[in-house]
Amino acid sequence: MLSPSTRLKDKHTKFDLYQDFGIRYYLIVDPEDTSILYYQLNEDGKYVLSEKLEAFEFGEDCEITPDLSNIW
Repeated sequence: MLSPSTRLKDKHTKFDLYQDFGIRYYLIVDPEDTSILYYQLNEDGKYVLSEKLEAFEFGEDCEITPDLSNIW
């Protein structure tokens, strides 16, 4: 979850680091915007923002559907 003190680090430094190391998924929970950014690594090793924010698929057999009312 983003906090004011780590906002830039999470959106840029960690993003780049995780992408460079091939971390397949990166979720950023932003309470300020009441949004969840869900990134998935593509074949070129670059993160692509997913438009599907209600549920997150981590492979064929794993899907997470969070209760966002508990977050906001």
